Amino acid sequence: MAEYVSHDTMNRLLQLQLQHTSFDPRNLPPELYRLLGDVDFSESAGQNNGVLQDDSEKGLSSVSAGQVELKSVSTPVLRSEMWFEGVFNAMSEALLVFDRNGELVNLNRSAEYLLGWALAEKVGSTGSFLFTDESDFIQFNGKLTQGSSHQRVVGHQEIVKRDSVPFPAEYALTPLSNAEGMITGTLCQILDLTDQILQERVAVAVANITEVAITLDSVEELCAHIHQQIGKLLDARNFFVALYNPERDTYTFPYMIDLYDVKSFPKTEEFKVPRSLTDYVRRTGKPQMIDIPSWEQLARQGEVELVGAQSYLWMGVPLKTRQGVIGVVVIQTYDPEVIYTDEHFNLMIRVSEQIGHAVERKRSEQTLRASEHRNRTLLEIGRAHV
Repeated sequence: MAEYVSHDTMNRLLQLQLQHTSFDPRNLPPELYRLLGDVDFSESAGQNNGVLQDDSEKGLSSVSAGQVELKSVSTPVLRSEMWFEGVFNAMSEALLVFDRNGELVNLNRSAEYLLGWALAEKVGSTGSFLFTDESDFIQFNGKLTQGSSHQRVVGHQEIVKRDSVPFPAEYALTPLSNAEGMITGTLCQILDLTDQILQERVAVAVANITEVAITLDSVEELCAHIHQQIGKLLDARNFFVALYNPERDTYTFPYMIDLYDVKSFPKTEEFKVPRSLTDYVRRTGKPQMIDIPSWEQLARQGEVELVGAQSYLWMGVPLKTRQGVIGVVVIQTYDPEVIYTDEHFNLMIRVSEQIGHAVERKRSEQTLRASEHRNRTLLEIGRAHV
């Protein structure tokens, strides 16, 4: 479970917005120090034993050693909405504040960035805009308006952005109370779990490739299994593995699933493709994500030429081992509706290292078996002539 700013910290922070009374900054929760950058509120930080001074506009200024020192800050500034909004908006978590009726009264910049909604567009509305399914909203709203409970509630639901793109989320609902202990609203902290879940799935895929590779008999079977695992992470309908033979400067394609090019490269043959995108990745040793404008630029530079059908977006990653680059794994799409992101590209890079080692081991095993078979055959022929 993710770590959140504590109930006490957020409650006191939000109450500062409402109270507008002077306070001794030494009474702030330690977690607020981190939000402000290791603020030094010791006696040496000011001329009045850390109590706020007047008539300076410098505020908190950076000093050496990465700390922030309390200069002279006017008390009215620290009382103001500006101070609260500065801290509230500096938080990396997406924060939304609802009143006791479940209506939105504030959200910070991180929430605006994550969800795509500005405060002015949603202030006064319920949290229904966070969900496409009414039952999900009812579940969320029931926790939000739970009344007398002072306990933080954590939930996991799919939340939708302004552009209707859903994402898996974890949220924490923290009741806010006044000085009399009455609940006045709720702070909602939302964490996007997309990257976390993706990384977990990548780890599972890598483990599965490693585990199953031992039981498979051929490179072709291994590549099929790799394709299956990668297909659980992203759209891999057009996928192939190209293995390089440095002695003949040729490629074999032991595995290719493609809407257009599958008949162009039979897996039992070797091909020279000197200015293909595949060869470009192998020569440079660098992963590439190439759209049509990028391909056109490389073509003008004389780096590549069209081999096979033109794809809308092409991702190729070199398969690196101790012996160097042994090949390239490629995923491409001919459909502009299929979107590959930097996250997809990065997960291919991560998985490629394991693919390279697994393919190299399997090729070595196949070579060894072929050698043993040839030796047995020669031995049997020799015995037959004795």
